[in-house]
Amino acid sequence: MVFASFKLRLFAHLVDILILSAITILLTKATLLTNERATIFNELSGLIISCLYYSTLTASNIQGTIGKKLMHIQVVDTNLQRLSLKHSFGRYLSYYFSYITLGFGFIMIIFTKNKTGLHDKIAKTYVTIKN
Repeated sequence: MVFASFKLRLFAHLVDILILSAITILLTKATLLTNERATIFNELSGLIISCLYYSTLTASNIQGTIGKKLMHIQVVDTNLQRLSLKHSFGRYLSYYFSYITLGFGFIMIIFTKNKTGLHDKIAKTYVTIKN
């Protein structure tokens, strides 16, 4: 088993941000809301779409987001198995701990033995390169 590097994970995350941004922009344009309502709608829909995107795709057969699939990496539990939807949702929520540490939770990936971030440690997951 080979753990995914910070660089691979960063590229995967950037792809996911682009996809989620495009979806949110298209959804906002489609609703034709005023600026104030569009901002609120953008925030709420972005949060819901992000949660569904990360949680369902990570729990799916591809074991990760579209960005992770493109980088040939996957998310597994400590037994190297696919995550359940509940486990995947918990991992999604744990991302916020990596964010509130001003990104240090993500930077940890560079320095830890198994290339785990704070969110991986909380959720007890690994990101590995697919065979």
